[in-house]
Parts: sequence; C-alpha cells; structure tokens
Amino acid sequence: MICWNCGKEVPKGARSCKYCESKVEDLPDMSREELGQMLTAAGVDENILKKISEHAGKAGSEEEFADAIFGGDCPKCGS
Repeated sequence: MICWNCGKEVPKGARSCKYCESKVEDLPDMSREELGQMLTAAGVDENILKKISEHAGKAGSEEEFADAIFGGDCPKCGS
C-alpha cells in the first residue's frame, strides 16, 4: 500500500506509515494512479490534482498536509 501523505510504501496491515506516521489503517488500498483516476472521475480539476500531489510530497506530517490543502500558507510569515 502507498501512504496517502508521503507516497512511500507501507506494509499491508500497518496502522500508520513508518516514515511520516500518518494513519493508514482505514484508507483503501489503492495506488496514486487509481486515486488520481477516482478524483478525475469525480470532476476534480487537473491543476488542483497536481497541487494536491505537490503538497503531499512536501508535507512532513499529516497535519502539515491538511494545513497546506485547507489553509494554505500564512500570508504574513509564509509558514
């Protein structure tokens, strides 16, 4: 299984990713390609998919990923 947060391989049955510690136990077992196809079929714009993928690759934790996707960078300090 591929970690939704960092994109690294996670052993089947794992409850969290050993690299970024994101919880993975309740996530479906699908590849990034399958996830991309699902989001595309749901009508998510290709540019948005690229941004999501970029943020997933850069985020050091689940919280950083969620902050980047839902909140973005701080307009004052950039964090």
